[in-house]
Amino acid sequence: MYDHDKKVTADDINYDDYRFVEKVIHGEGETSYVQLIGETPWSGTVFQYGNLRLLAPQENDAEHATLAFSYRIIDSPLRKESLEENTAFKNYLGAVLEHILTDALETGEYNIGSNDSDDNIEEPTS
Repeated sequence: MYDHDKKVTADDINYDDYRFVEKVIHGEGETSYVQLIGETPWSGTVFQYGNLRLLAPQENDAEHATLAFSYRIIDSPLRKESLEENTAFKNYLGAVLEHILTDALETGEYNIGSNDSDDNIEEPTS
């Protein structure tokens, strides 16, 4: 269960919190996205990570680099504007990304998503 008062880290994320889904956009082939499925206020939100950057550690925290990223919301049961303004949501996406990257390094599976996935998401109609 998601705790609003606790800062979420990659250690708090597991495979029950997200899944990779494939989505066909205008018949141009499938693209992999991430869908939040855990018990959070954002469950059901589908998004795509954009540019990733690893920033050098700051002088006051010489051990920890910072992961900077962009993202695009594809679909959500929530208003897109409220998500874009929500710092806790952004921090949660960062924890999910860190989990994805750590898992990829540990397993050697550098492919995001699956070529044979049948987790297609319908194009929103609006």
